[in-house]
Amino acid sequence: PHPGRVMTIAGILSRLTFVPLFFTLVFHASNAVQVFALIAGYGLFYFGDGFVSLIWTDILARTQPVRRRMVIHSIARVFGGAAGFFVALFIRNTLASSLSVDTKFTAIFGGACVCLAINAVCLALIRDDPARCVVDPKKVSWRAYFSSFAPLWKKNAEARHTIVCKALYQLSLLTAPLNLLFCTQYGH
Repeated sequence: PHPGRVMTIAGILSRLTFVPLFFTLVFHASNAVQVFALIAGYGLFYFGDGFVSLIWTDILARTQPVRRRMVIHSIARVFGGAAGFFVALFIRNTLASSLSVDTKFTAIFGGACVCLAINAVCLALIRDDPARCVVDPKKVSWRAYFSSFAPLWKKNAEARHTIVCKALYQLSLLTAPLNLLFCTQYGH
């Protein structure tokens, strides 16, 4: 009954998954601990962000007319691309600096924590329009929600294709830190 609240909670919790990584860098934890924190943090972030994206899209679909919905979605994508460009410049300049390796990655992941905190605050500002949206008051348990996935997977080829493509896309995003390290070391 309160999708905006659920989205905000999922958004905040998923964005907090990078905080342990930040502390492993600040306190110079072993490489194995840092790698585990990175993989676990990224995995949990994308899992939680999937919920955020699902709920945000649902709110957008219920509260905005079709033309405006696509404009909002397009603006969000353009803004995301521009922000990604500036983040890449920040990362490049940080990695090229004379700071120690731990300090460089502390700055990068500390900056990520700040950006994700700002994003979580922005998520908290998104509201449903009670006059325009009808939320089904019937409660659906998490178990029932996830159990509906298997029949959808079996019966709907388009849904299966979309889910596989989205999963592969998200998986490719997980390689970003490895690509950064590879390009820094070998591509200068």
